[in-house]
Amino acid sequence: MALPGASPTAQDIFVEIDYLTLRDANGTVLHSHLPKQLALDKVGDAFWKQDIHVHFDVGTNFNGVCKLTPPVGSQLPCPAPDPYIIHQFPGQAAVGWKEGFLFVKDNATVPNSSPPVPLGNFQSGRKDSYHYVFFGHALGTPRSFWTASAATLQSTSVAKLISIVNSGTTATVTIQTPQGLVKPGDCNPANLPPACSDANGDRVTVSGAHGQPALNGIYRPFTIQSPSTDPNTTTFTITTAKTTTTCMTPPCVADGAYNFSNESRLSVVYGGPTSSSGHSDVGGGDSEVTFGLWLVDDVSGCQADPSVGLAPGQTYCVNQVGTITAEAGTLLHEMGHTFFLTHGGTFFPNGAIAGQQTNSPPGVPNYALNCNPAFLSSMNYLNQIRGFADNGGIDYSGQTLPPLSEIALNETLGIGSDLFAIPIQPATHFTRWYAPPNALDIQLQNTTGGRFATIHCDGTPILDGARMVRVDGSTFSAPIDWNNDLDPVPDPNPENPVPWQDVNFNGSTFSSPDPPPSPAFNDMQGFNDWINVDLRQVGSRANGFGFSSGGGYPPDLTGGGGFPPDLAGGGGFPPDTTGGGGFPPDTTGGGGFPPDTTGGGNEQDQETACSTADPPTGLMAAVSSKSVVLNWTAPGPPCQVRRYDVWRATGSFPTLASVLAAVAANPQLFTDITAPKGITGTPPVTTFTDPNVKNNVTYTYFVTETNKQGAQSHPSDPKPIFVKF
Repeated sequence: MALPGASPTAQDIFVEIDYLTLRDANGTVLHSHLPKQLALDKVGDAFWKQDIHVHFDVGTNFNGVCKLTPPVGSQLPCPAPDPYIIHQFPGQAAVGWKEGFLFVKDNATVPNSSPPVPLGNFQSGRKDSYHYVFFGHALGTPRSFWTASAATLQSTSVAKLISIVNSGTTATVTIQTPQGLVKPGDCNPANLPPACSDANGDRVTVSGAHGQPALNGIYRPFTIQSPSTDPNTTTFTITTAKTTTTCMTPPCVADGAYNFSNESRLSVVYGGPTSSSGHSDVGGGDSEVTFGLWLVDDVSGCQADPSVGLAPGQTYCVNQVGTITAEAGTLLHEMGHTFFLTHGGTFFPNGAIAGQQTNSPPGVPNYALNCNPAFLSSMNYLNQIRGFADNGGIDYSGQTLPPLSEIALNETLGIGSDLFAIPIQPATHFTRWYAPPNALDIQLQNTTGGRFATIHCDGTPILDGARMVRVDGSTFSAPIDWNNDLDPVPDPNPENPVPWQDVNFNGSTFSSPDPPPSPAFNDMQGFNDWINVDLRQVGSRANGFGFSSGGGYPPDLTGGGGFPPDLAGGGGFPPDTTGGGGFPPDTTGGGGFPPDTTGGGNEQDQETACSTADPPTGLMAAVSSKSVVLNWTAPGPPCQVRRYDVWRATGSFPTLASVLAAVAANPQLFTDITAPKGITGTPPVTTFTDPNVKNNVTYTYFVTETNKQGAQSHPSDPKPIFVKF
């Protein structure tokens, strides 16, 4: 039976969207997670171009200008924290995956609330035909987690819960933590944000205990024991009030040691919530989009309610809710996971026909790497939040570009053309990649710092001191300036092939580049999303146990969110007043920085997106009153600008290539005339007056930006000006 509005001649996707809204005591909207209409339009347009019709049900919003299915989508209030309950994520409207998510989705109101607090009320009759997307505030995920199952592995790169030993009212917890992962004790006293600015640094959550369910809960405080001889091993104690010595009414915690042998799904989590942009079932029907912890500087007078039309010259607010591009790119990204799309492409062992994967007979897939420059898709972190480098657009990849090799990058060939298009079709968008710093980057780093990326592109920590910068391309296929020296030239090019570089910046090395040597799977292949998208997945919803409606192994294995343990038990939305519990879907590993290196892991957060910065644009210069007045445009979201630096040299250098050549020849030629403090503010002004100029002299200026995370951009386009009084 056709659904209302379904087309008899095209494929249709039906999506119910619910969202949180924060209001003051007078009912005025402070911020709303209702996705902006233009964001929904962008997603709809991407599918429309493929003759796929998307029907968004967002209730009564936009009904005057949008074709919507019958209005069922709900507006939900951001919950206020209960001061009398120990929350896993205090002070945050965090909805955990997946018990918290299911609580919102499946209930009409918060139980026993008066007056009734509305929830999602997703109708069971829609389960096989509608996707469900919840635009929430924060995803209830910890920064770090340890599992008992991981303790059975030999690898030192996963976080392991060795044991919890209970004696009386004290339990001793022993964990092993890989380098770069925040663990209990790191934030006492607090050190560097963002991890150690979490409000829950004084507590841990235990979940997944089946035989001893009373062990599940939130424990505050914990006490670090004497350091181990192993720097990766941490031991701390927690007070277990529901033990056999004090507990009169079962369930109670018996004395004994609990580990993988008797509690195979036991886990410990710490920190959070992170600013993860979302989560989805992979090959399912449920998604969550969360921008509540993405702090952005709003334009004065912006409209906080996306359901209200704009006044002339007004824009919608983006602080804690996302820009139009970020909302659209992330919604498309999370919906993509439900269609079995991943961060780099899913490849089956039976091969492909003209780029379309075949999985008959069924086989275990391999997953290509995130941040591949030859994968031009919103599924790729390089494009999810900022859009494509050429136009800020969003889309799935519609081409199969040639594989890349980090030991054979060719500047003349670039990322190549579609392998299967006739006639030859160049890449449809500019790409992005990571490269070693050039002489200009090094001068910026040495002067003001922050020029090098602070986190790998996939969100994993940098542990080897790698120095790389993000480069935004300016050509569709070729040439590509892989090594960032600003001189890609046609053949014969003595730079081809470019020496090894970690072009997708995931921590590969010269001795272990991407892709690995044959016959290992080539994880740097191009991938065509559109010919591989599977729209039949809507009914395969994972439940709180991590299993889809058809049972089987946890579906979150390929990029929809990695291996979180029980993220709602013990916290999230609604608050778990009973102490937590639940069953972590991850039975194979632990961690926090994505342990799922094949499929994506935890979704992109603001720290990852802002580990590199965007330059100012539109730099203008004019002579006024024997001074040069500069004006420029701020780079805008997804990051907060906190500093500008203005650089100047005598002479005309109209391109960045000419600036780099000049700096390489004379490092003292350009100087930061705003040093040592720069132009600062929250945000800083976008103008500067240089009074120290001489008559009949040509000067060249450029401006850099530093964001709140401390990342500095590459220079703006330079602006020469001849000064004539």
